[in-house]
Amino acid sequence: MKHGTLGPKNQGSMAFAAVASLMALGLGFFYTMNSSRQTQNAIDQALALQAAELGETSNLSNFSLLRGLMADRIVPGQKSSLPAVYPEDYFSMSWDLQKNKSYSLPSVEAMANRVKVRSFAPGEATIDSVKAIFDGSKTQIAMMSDAQTLEVVALNRDNPKFPYYITSIDVKASRKVDMTNPKNRGRNVTTYGRINLSAPTPLSPHLSIREESESTFTENFGSPLKPLKPGRYILRLEGQGVIHHGEITVGSNKQIVGLDNKGNISHKANNVLARAVIGDTPPIDLRATKGSSQDHVNKKGCDLEVGNDLNPASGQTVTQITAQIFGVNNANLSIDKVLYVGAEAEPLADTGAPVCAEACGVLTQAAADGGTSEFAAGLDRALTSNGKTDFFEPQHTTEINSKRGRGIVCSNYDLTAQEIKKRSGKSPSELRRTNPDLYSKLLGEAMPLKQFVAYMAPSCKREVVGLRQGCGCFEEKTSIQMADGSSKLAAEIRAGDLVFNPKTGRPHMIRKVIAGPERWPLLEVKAGGKSVTVTGEHPFLTKLGLKPAYKLTSADILIEGDAETQVEAVIAEERALDAKAPEVWNFELVGSSDPDDHYVLANGVMTGDLYLQQKLGNQGAASRKIVSE
Repeated sequence: MKHGTLGPKNQGSMAFAAVASLMALGLGFFYTMNSSRQTQNAIDQALALQAAELGETSNLSNFSLLRGLMADRIVPGQKSSLPAVYPEDYFSMSWDLQKNKSYSLPSVEAMANRVKVRSFAPGEATIDSVKAIFDGSKTQIAMMSDAQTLEVVALNRDNPKFPYYITSIDVKASRKVDMTNPKNRGRNVTTYGRINLSAPTPLSPHLSIREESESTFTENFGSPLKPLKPGRYILRLEGQGVIHHGEITVGSNKQIVGLDNKGNISHKANNVLARAVIGDTPPIDLRATKGSSQDHVNKKGCDLEVGNDLNPASGQTVTQITAQIFGVNNANLSIDKVLYVGAEAEPLADTGAPVCAEACGVLTQAAADGGTSEFAAGLDRALTSNGKTDFFEPQHTTEINSKRGRGIVCSNYDLTAQEIKKRSGKSPSELRRTNPDLYSKLLGEAMPLKQFVAYMAPSCKREVVGLRQGCGCFEEKTSIQMADGSSKLAAEIRAGDLVFNPKTGRPHMIRKVIAGPERWPLLEVKAGGKSVTVTGEHPFLTKLGLKPAYKLTSADILIEGDAETQVEAVIAEERALDAKAPEVWNFELVGSSDPDDHYVLANGVMTGDLYLQQKLGNQGAASRKIVSE
C-alpha cells in the first residue's frame, strides 16, 4: 500500500496544535507557581504574626521584671525597703542606673540608662517548663537561656504639683525572634512600655549644731543643768535617700535648707543609698534673756526654788527645734530637739543673814505648833477683811538662803481659818474654847490648806508662793496623749517623754514629773462628752482666759486647739474624811514663757501643765475658795 505524504495544509494544523499544547503547559506551570507563592506568603505572614506575638509577650514580661527591680523591697538583714536597681542621680535629666549591692542579683546588669536581664526566650515559657519549675526539677534561672537589654528612653514628670517627682519611665525593648521555616528567617520585635514609679521615701533625718566660731558639729544641744553658752550657732540637717529639701524651725524662725536662691537642689541626697548633708542654717543668735533684779521664790512641786538675774539658771532659754526632710512628693519625716541656752554668767549673791527678817513677825514660832490659844487668836485675825496671818518658816527660809535667795519664807493660814469657820460656824478661838476635840479635828483636816508666802529683796514685798502641800494635779489613771498618737497613764509619764500639745499641734518634751497625795476631793470636769479628773487648782483655758478647775461652771467654754467646747458639769469627788489621799501627778513641759507651749491632752480634754498651774496660782492664790468635801 502506498503511503501518502502531508501536504501544506496538514502541516499547518500540526504546528498550531503543537503551539497550543505548549501554551497550555506554560499556563498550567505559571498557575502552579503563583499558587505556591501565595501559600508561602500566607505562611510567612502567619510566622511573622506569631513572632511579633512571642516578641511582644517576652518584652512585656521583661518590663514587669524591671518594674519589680525598681520597686522597694525589704533589704536582707535590715528594716528598710530599697529597690534593687536605682538611678545614681534621681534629679539628673537622664538616668545612670546602678545595682543595689545589698541584693544578690547575678542575672542582672546595669549600665548607663540600660538594664540587661536574663529571661525566657520567645516561646520558651511553656506549660511543661512551668511544671518543671514548680516540681523542682529545674530552676527558673537555669531555664532562662536568653538575655535582653532594656533601655530607659524617657523620664516622665507628669505631676505639676511636684515637678521633681519622676512618676513613670518609658522603656524600649528590642529582640530578634527566630522562627523555624525553610529559610530560617528571623524578625526584629521592638516594644515600648511605660512603668509607673512610686516616689522614693526620705529616711533618717539627723540634726547637729556648732558654735559659729567652731568647725565641728556635735549633738550637744545643752541640758537644764549644763546649758550651752550664749552665742551664735549654726544647725546642720542630714538625711538619707532621695530628698528634695529640708526645713529647720527654731522657735518661730523657719529656715529652708537644700535649695539655692533659685529653688534648685543644692545637696547630694540624690539616690536611695545616699546619706548627705541637706544644708546648714545661717548663724542664729541664741542668747538667754535676763530676769528681773527682784528675787522671787517659786514652788516647784514640793520644793522651793529661787529665781533672780544674779543666778545664771534663771535666765536660761529653752527653745524647741523641729527639723524636717521632704521627698519629691512632699512626704516628710521630722525630728524634735530641745535647745538649752544659759544666761551670761554673773556673780551669785553672797549668803548671810536673811533680809526682810521682820516682814512676817505676826506670831511667834512657838505659837505656830497649832495647839496654843495664841495660834487660834491668829486664825481669828485671818477672818477679818484685811487679816493676813503669816508665821515665820525658819526651815524654808534656810532652804532659799542656801540657794542664794535674799529674803524669808512664811506660812499663811488664812484658808485654814476660813475652812474651820465654814464647817463649824464658829471662829477658831471660840471653837477651841467650847469644843476642843472638834477644834483639834477640824484644824488637822484644814492644815493642808496652808500657803507659803515670801518677802524677798530688794523690795520685801509680800508674794504668794504656793497654795498647798500637794505635788500634783492629774488623777493617776488619766490618759495622756503622746506625740506618736499613743497614750500613757499619767502615773507612767517620765521626764524626756514626748507628749502631744493640742494648742501648738506639735510634740513637746516633758521637763519634770511630780507626784504626791491630794488631801482634798478631786474634781471631775465634763465637757464635750469627755471628762478628766483633776485637783481644784488645775488650769483650763476658757474664752475668758485661764481658770482653775474649781472656778469652772457650766457657763464656761473651753478652748481646745482650734475648737470650743461647752463645760457640762464640774462634780466634786465623794470621799470620806478618813480615806487615804490618792496620788496625783503633774508634768512641766519644755517650752518658752508663751502659755501655748504648756498644754497637754488628758482624756481628750486640753489642760495646762504645772507651769501654767503655778502661773495661775501666783496670780490669784490669795482669793482661792475651798473645794468642798
